[in-house]
Amino acid sequence: MMFSSYVLEKNATNFELKQKKHDENIAELESRGPLTEVESKVWDGLVDTQKRESHRLRHLTTILVFAREGVVEKQSYVTMMVAGEDKDV
Repeated sequence: MMFSSYVLEKNATNFELKQKKHDENIAELESRGPLTEVESKVWDGLVDTQKRESHRLRHLTTILVFAREGVVEKQSYVTMMVAGEDKDV
């Protein structure tokens, strides 16, 4: 596996783990009981922050998946070209 493929795979895995943790945090924050008005605003802010971060991580994961697919496609294309050059010789 090429280094760039390894890095893309590792980053995608890390983002997926972070995404799972954010989803757990959101579920925990939303499951809290009744809060005072100030606490409620703080919790709402935390939930909103977690959701924004979650969306950001989802988008980054998608970008990494597309990049990984592009690297794999390019590798297969290069392999086909090299195989074609060998036949011409």
